[in-house]
Amino acid sequence: MAIFEKVSGIETKGKDPFGETISSWTKVLEIDPLNADAYYNRGVAYAEKGQREKAIADYTKALEINPRNADAYYNRGVAYGKKGQLEQAMSDYTKALEIDPGKVSAYLDRGATYLVGGHCEQAISDFTKALEIDPGYDKAYVNRGAAYSLEGQLEQALSDYTKALEINPEDASAYYNRGQTFSVKGEWEQAISDFTEALKIDPGYTGAYYYRGVAYEEKGQWWQAISDYNKALEAEPENAAAWHKKGDALRKAGKHYDAIKAYENFIKYALPESAEDVKEIKWVVKDLKNRIRGKYEEVAHC
Repeated sequence: MAIFEKVSGIETKGKDPFGETISSWTKVLEIDPLNADAYYNRGVAYAEKGQREKAIADYTKALEINPRNADAYYNRGVAYGKKGQLEQAMSDYTKALEIDPGKVSAYLDRGATYLVGGHCEQAISDFTKALEIDPGYDKAYVNRGAAYSLEGQLEQALSDYTKALEINPEDASAYYNRGQTFSVKGEWEQAISDFTEALKIDPGYTGAYYYRGVAYEEKGQWWQAISDYNKALEAEPENAAAWHKKGDALRKAGKHYDAIKAYENFIKYALPESAEDVKEIKWVVKDLKNRIRGKYEEVAHC
């Protein structure tokens, strides 16, 4: 969700363009140690290389020299956010907006930080401000839709996802999120359609396989569900939820032996907080084994 400001004025060629950029700005600073722009631009290059501590240090130095650099506050906020330091990120986004109230990306990222923290009303407010400045910002609609959805305001969420898709019909995240909202409403056909569109646009959206599988299962289409759970598991073999749902679909399809294997993988990969589910599935596995044994004994007796 974060949007880095781009470095300008330096050609970046070779195998490590950002490394060359860092070297170039370092040479500038050797000549002019109080060049705030050089610290800022080197910070951007460090951030692009994933060296967030160094990026934060350079943005901080740039701000010591020029405290009115909204971009430095914003990008430092992005770096803090990627480190999971959400309070510091929030503070920097706010400072960036005090200097530049029209900075859409700061509203978007501060809203996203509120959303991660569960502060949906503040998130909605920030996404709305971003849209007041730039009504064509599809990601702001997607994010506000997510906040509305978490608040249980499903119609507003659907409206925002649809608006995002009117602006950008290739936005896989809008289809994916709208599909999840349709699922919450029990509108399985629409959910399947949206998850399918998300996967057409971005086959890497593997979570859509899992949720489409859930929708197929709710419609009683066991084999389509199993196929989607398999695809989700190809991408994430330790996905306990997908193993659980695959086991459910196989059991409903009458494939008890395969269901047991799926459930055993769920038990293997389940997190500690799923202890109650694990206990329940162990009883299901025991019951299925008894059924298989009973059928075997019946055949043997005949």
